[in-house]
Amino acid sequence: MQLKNTEALIKRYRDYVIQQSRSNLSKSRKNNTKELYNSLKGEIVSENDYTIVGFKMANYGMFQDQGVKGKSSSAKAPNSPFKFGSKSGPKGGLTNGIERWVKQRGI
Repeated sequence: MQLKNTEALIKRYRDYVIQQSRSNLSKSRKNNTKELYNSLKGEIVSENDYTIVGFKMANYGMFQDQGVKGKSSSAKAPNSPFKFGSKSGPKGGLTNGIERWVKQRGI
């Protein structure tokens, strides 16, 4: 049984979610390199009696979406699983990242 109207509606939903995500990135001024913006993709998988809509994005998109708790306070991202200063990144990586961020914004 094919549900053409349902398929069209699911495609519209996928496209709407991606459009809104891109809009949110631009409005929040987090679209500097357009890497995350361009990485947003939606995939529809149909098999037998079910359809699944999945979304993909660059790995760091989860940090942008859920936020990162501060080293001593979680006021800005209280429900985030990510925490600043977890010592899981490369040594000196933060300095390089901040330097790149400053140059991209012309500060």
